[in-house]
Amino acid sequence: MPRFLIFIPIFICCSFYGQNVISLKFDLKDELSGQDIESAFVEIKRNKQTVYSAFYKSGDTISVSSELLEPLTVQLRSQGYKSKSEVIDLENFEKEIRKGKLISITFNLIYDGQSMAPFDVNAQYKPSVIFGSDSLSVSDFAIIDSETMVLLAYPKRLQKSSELIFYRRDKIELRKEVPGTAQELIKDYQGKIYLKCVDRTYLISEPHNLRLVPVDLKDLESYVLPILDTLDNNLVYFSNYSEWYPAFDYFMVNKIDTSYTTIRHIEDTEMMEHYRAEYKWADVRTKLWAWDMEAASGIDREIWVGANVFTNTIYYQKPYSPMFLRNDELLVFDHYRNLLCRMDAYDCRAIDSVSIDYHHDARKSGWEGELIQDPVTKKIYTYYDYVGNTTLKEIDPRTGEIVGSFKLFYRYTENIHIYDGKVYYIYRPFESMQKKYLYAEEIE
Repeated sequence: MPRFLIFIPIFICCSFYGQNVISLKFDLKDELSGQDIESAFVEIKRNKQTVYSAFYKSGDTISVSSELLEPLTVQLRSQGYKSKSEVIDLENFEKEIRKGKLISITFNLIYDGQSMAPFDVNAQYKPSVIFGSDSLSVSDFAIIDSETMVLLAYPKRLQKSSELIFYRRDKIELRKEVPGTAQELIKDYQGKIYLKCVDRTYLISEPHNLRLVPVDLKDLESYVLPILDTLDNNLVYFSNYSEWYPAFDYFMVNKIDTSYTTIRHIEDTEMMEHYRAEYKWADVRTKLWAWDMEAASGIDREIWVGANVFTNTIYYQKPYSPMFLRNDELLVFDHYRNLLCRMDAYDCRAIDSVSIDYHHDARKSGWEGELIQDPVTKKIYTYYDYVGNTTLKEIDPRTGEIVGSFKLFYRYTENIHIYDGKVYYIYRPFESMQKKYLYAEEIE
């Protein structure tokens, strides 16, 4: 004669002829961050037979029957996470089952960036989501090639915790916690990637392994980042740019004979006039300090006052006149003389110069004060902002004129990069619970 048992938890369940009704609750967590995962597709099998199969919301209760406390195999699949399969030995919960108690089990899922979300099939164009997560926001990214990149992401706030992600062919291949408070990713002329933190800076020497090698930030800023490009492994192009001084020079050095050639001098003459005039209005103590600094360093006292006083006012603007290497020509965009200068990349001989005006009246036009060169196509773009709408515009290197424009789909985008005819950016919908995703659009 079968033995009858009666269980009275929050809901009523019963047992007949050796079968027990088991009450299960699963807590779904992100393994790295510990954040809750909202839902997953859960499939429960007993003796290879499915006893439960449905989308499950974390914390809900599942009721399944199990004969003679046989083990249950639980399989979980959640958007953006690796599938997980785990066996639950019910004999370990025999006391809870007999008393009708709820069995609570925590599952930690590993994020891999893959999406199970159904396709939204409609007639409206939308940018491609390169990386999206329910638990991580993208703060910065560095593109290695069209299929590979390094991401800097964080769960809640970048200042609190963050991680590096090696992302290839739409999959997360490796994740690593950042040892410190991350700020940004930096890329040099050789394509090497650096992670800048508040206290230290690291070279990501092996991106596929996310191997971090500490480097000196001052050495990086003094000897590596000033280099813009190289040609034939012998010619190196660099500048003595400083954001604290409204003038700088472009140089070329030949590594064979270490000879230097000045390519072009860039100077914001109007800003320089105000910069040096600051000394006239300085107080006596500041002037005496400037005299002492001039005597000790040989640098003009007016420059000392300008660098330490005028640069901290709302009137100072950092100089910006970029130079790019395109095939065997150097393109210098002298925004202060309104000229685009073309020079021979081997001997720095001037070939031609044309007038430019795309940068005029930036407050009215919305010019964002930045030029970007596509490292693959070598095309040069600038972009404008109007009430949050960003428009890319290509610049003809022969005429200096705008030859095409492309409006980004989303408003208020961040961190724009261009690679092989695509524009990449970070975006999160306004007043949305969505994390910051990485998007890409084909430039048409």
